[in-house]
Amino acid sequence: AVLITQTVEVKGQNKVDILVVMDNSLSMQLEQTNMANRFSNFLNNITSLDWQIGIITTDVSNTWVKQDGRLVALKNTDTTYAVPDPYILNSSMPLDKAQKIFGDTVQMGFDGSSAERGFKATERAIERAITPDTDTISKPNRMLFRPDAGLAVLIVSDAYDDSGRT
Repeated sequence: AVLITQTVEVKGQNKVDILVVMDNSLSMQLEQTNMANRFSNFLNNITSLDWQIGIITTDVSNTWVKQDGRLVALKNTDTTYAVPDPYILNSSMPLDKAQKIFGDTVQMGFDGSSAERGFKATERAIERAITPDTDTISKPNRMLFRPDAGLAVLIVSDAYDDSGRT
């Protein structure tokens, strides 16, 4: 496996909505753990921003709730802290709590499709965000994407994107 590290400088007092697309295939066991451990550095670098983070998987099959561009429910193992939204981390949360919840959530398991389709999953997440209000399953996506915020997408995978295949 090849590990690519990229440093990004974030400046300003802007709003940003961050969609994290996690590969949930079998080969990602170690990477999911490492992502959880490294996430504190990421959040520390965006503390000056008004941010929201939602997590989806690279699996675009429509067979269960973690797939097809739907936001994954956050795993909050700290029952002493009530999460304001069960699907979205945001900058109003205590940083240590957000880091812990993110780490717990990205360790989602490895039962996803081996056809990693991060670009297609991103497209589906955005499509869900613009669906009519009557579509209740897409409500978390509509809440993540604010009209006055920038959008950043972080795709975490150990494989080439397979979105172009049918």
